[in-house]
Amino acid sequence: MRLGALVTAIATFGALALSPSQALMPGQAWGEASGGLRIGIATVNRGTAPSADVQFEVALDNIGAEDLVLNLGHMLANGKVMFPVSIKLVLTGPSGQVRELEYFDRKYPGIAGRVDDFTVALRAGSLYTIRATTDHYWSRDTNAFGIKLTNGRYRIVARFQGQGAQTHNSDMPGVALMNFWKGIVQSNPLEFVVSD
Repeated sequence: MRLGALVTAIATFGALALSPSQALMPGQAWGEASGGLRIGIATVNRGTAPSADVQFEVALDNIGAEDLVLNLGHMLANGKVMFPVSIKLVLTGPSGQVRELEYFDRKYPGIAGRVDDFTVALRAGSLYTIRATTDHYWSRDTNAFGIKLTNGRYRIVARFQGQGAQTHNSDMPGVALMNFWKGIVQSNPLEFVVSD
């Protein structure tokens, strides 16, 4: 079931409230829940697609009975630019090569100025979604930025590592007291095909 129009870039985010049994996208590869939280990944464009057009939807779903606060990474310019660095993608290529991909926005290669935690309040029964493309990720192993996909069959997994407040700005000391979810959740593997 498709629920409304969603954003089209990894740096733009939206929140939706769904019942825990609903998947945002058909074919969402949900992983096991931990502490009431689960993560899933789906391709936005089904079947085969050119590498430049492969987009994913990564969803964090609070299926527990308690409200949660997530730290997805960090924000710049008082929340005008968001970096979901706590969500990593693990990509297995056609040859079997496995790469862990980390979020990176080449428009902002360095950080100068204020940094805040990228906090998301997630009520019980609610879901938070981002759109992701491999163009916004890099591989520490190969030092490759903006991963370009060649033809073939791939597998991808989304992983979220929750942690407490990482930026301790003097004007926001209360952030560290929030009920941050801590731990690791991972989606099930999702298979997709690239064909130019």
